Amino acid sequence: VVGSARVGSARGSDPCRGGAGATGEALESLEKSAQKVATTVPTSFEDAGQTVADLNTRLGLTGDELETVASQVIAAGDLFGEKLDINKLSSAMSAFAIPASETSEVMDELFRISQATGVSMNTLAESSAKAAPTLGNLGFDVEDVATLVGRLDKAGLNSTATIQAMGKGMVSLAK
Repeated sequence: VVGSARVGSARGSDPCRGGAGATGEALESLEKSAQKVATTVPTSFEDAGQTVADLNTRLGLTGDELETVASQVIAAGDLFGEKLDINKLSSAMSAFAIPASETSEVMDELFRISQATGVSMNTLAESSAKAAPTLGNLGFDVEDVATLVGRLDKAGLNSTATIQAMGKGMVSLAK
């Protein structure tokens, strides 16, 4: 036991194998990453393994970047009292074509925006992914969109409706 994290082999019910479908060397690499994460942040090996497997599957992360982002996801979830939805996070990353090497930087930015605005990282990620087609065409990046969503919500405005109106305005402008 390291801190409050349990570390050890969970081959019989390996979350890396089940979550990512990995075998051989790829599975061993994911298991090592899960063990590193479980010793870095307070979590169980099973939760670390599931997070590592999900991030590997959804974003193709490996190695140090995978371990950093997995640690960020778990730590942010603990801090905010809400487990981060990897599907929403990966949708935002994919919608803005964030390279794997920049994923942890974007996570840091989403965390900062969430703290500054009080809007959850899950909401920021989900809204950013939905707004990507409209705002991405206007030159906004994921951080710009998340900041806009956070500020609109903080001001008491419905960010989803506002962004939809912007999309309709874009269609009218294009005509």
